[in-house]
Amino acid sequence: MIEDVLLLLGSCLLMRYLCNRLRLPHLVGYLLMGMLMGPFATGVISDLLISQATDIKRMALAIILIRAGLTLDIKDLKTVGPVAIRMSFLPATFEIVGASLIGHYLIQLSWLETFVLGVIIAAVSPAVVVPRMIRLLEQGLGVSAKVPQIILAGSSLDDIYTLVLFSMALLFYQQGEFSYLLLFSLPVSICLGILLALLLNILIHSWVNHHPLKSFEWVMLIFLLSLSCLLIESRSQQWVSGLLAVIFLANRLKDQNDFPLDSVKKIFNNIWLVAEMFLFFLVGAILPLQEVTRLGVWPIVFVLATSVWRMAGVYLSLAGSQLSAKEKVFVLGAYLPKATVQAAIGSIPLTLGMPAGNLIFSLAVIEILLTAPLGAWWIDVMKDRLLTSPSKATHV
Repeated sequence: MIEDVLLLLGSCLLMRYLCNRLRLPHLVGYLLMGMLMGPFATGVISDLLISQATDIKRMALAIILIRAGLTLDIKDLKTVGPVAIRMSFLPATFEIVGASLIGHYLIQLSWLETFVLGVIIAAVSPAVVVPRMIRLLEQGLGVSAKVPQIILAGSSLDDIYTLVLFSMALLFYQQGEFSYLLLFSLPVSICLGILLALLLNILIHSWVNHHPLKSFEWVMLIFLLSLSCLLIESRSQQWVSGLLAVIFLANRLKDQNDFPLDSVKKIFNNIWLVAEMFLFFLVGAILPLQEVTRLGVWPIVFVLATSVWRMAGVYLSLAGSQLSAKEKVFVLGAYLPKATVQAAIGSIPLTLGMPAGNLIFSLAVIEILLTAPLGAWWIDVMKDRLLTSPSKATHV
């Protein structure tokens, strides 16, 4: 295990240096290193580390959500609330519909299989989007138009929406019948997630009043409670949104008196530099390269076609907003990347014995390979060209 971690960190540091020289997103290098050293290629990394991939990815996701909560200003969302709400479900819904139609009529999958496929590929990746939106907030790019705030809020709720739909589809496949009770799971999940965060916030507030914490102790406490929220989500079968609970908890804590916001954010930013390596390396390591190469070119066409459907949903979500044409174009590309959710749930239909499970997993893999680097590149390169900083806005 120690040898695996040494190989992972050493190779990722090397790829980080190369990506900096080539002006590529770091995650591209991490993905490639994971693919090269994973069991489907050279097999340098042992199965022991691969077997822990799911838990490691969830811990990395917790760090992402914490950073989002510490950065997001809820007050700013009051002016963009309707847009953020539309962004939370319209792009995913459009992509699910597009994937279902293409999958059923062109690939000859059943309606249930195409729906499962659509739900898996529809979730935007918080691992790609959230850190970059946080960076935009820190740099002040697009802040006056609330661009990063819209994407942060919409992408967080987008994952909840698609995961609930995925649970509904799997339950229908396993039981052979539709349960109307699941229709209420989305609003219940959101409400219980917020309630959980409020309860934890009250408990922390009462504790800190008698036992003040240092910055590092705050970091440990927030991380511990965030992992607990994600565990509760898993044990509750998605009836409690741990994702939303983590974001809301961190967001409420940062407004407490004597909370060392700057130092806590700095510590989590440094932790993320390492967590990002583990996350994307392991995503690349579990990709079944032989199956992906066997499929040929047509899956790429499928991904591009469904991405067009997704951009149509994004464009409709932004209708009536105050965003400029350039800002809307930026959001179209920034809402494309997929990685974390697809890597986490893409193989579940295969393990359940769904006839098209192997194909669904392979398409989820291709979705990661194409959209994660493309979306990351788009945000990193186009932010200075399409978004305006406050200083430039004042100058104009």
